[in-house]
Amino acid sequence: MKKEYTLIFYLFSLSFGFGQVNSDSLNTVIKKATKAIRVNKKDFDAYIARAFAKLELNNEKASVKDFSKAIELQPGNAIAWDGRGQANAGIVIEKNFKNPEIALNDYNKAIELDSGFAMAYNHRGWFKYLLRDKNGACIDWQKARELGSSASVSDIKDCN
Repeated sequence: MKKEYTLIFYLFSLSFGFGQVNSDSLNTVIKKATKAIRVNKKDFDAYIARAFAKLELNNEKASVKDFSKAIELQPGNAIAWDGRGQANAGIVIEKNFKNPEIALNDYNKAIELDSGFAMAYNHRGWFKYLLRDKNGACIDWQKARELGSSASVSDIKDCN
């Protein structure tokens, strides 16, 4: 599997729109990543690409498994922790916000590993906002903005 799949699907996950991505292209990525994993069970990039594709298809549980494997392979990778945070957040939301610390812990780890990772602050901010922690969300969005995230700029308006 080509390494650019990881970057491509990570960038899609950041875009929030996903208009240019369809289920056929995501399923193609899943198939190619699965093939790459069959060849090399330690292919971090294939697990990440497959995890983000599954996440975009709203298959959070399968996405968590792939992110967890990626974390096992590279425990110091903040992108993997943030991605698993996104998947876990989806599961927590589906379960009426039971055990929100599962997602928060993943976001916290991503930020611990890379304190300059603006999108992790932004993602954690959105999750805190959904948990009705507006102050915590605003703090995270402000930090994301300071780090250069344009996605958080509109979120800051909710904090004034």
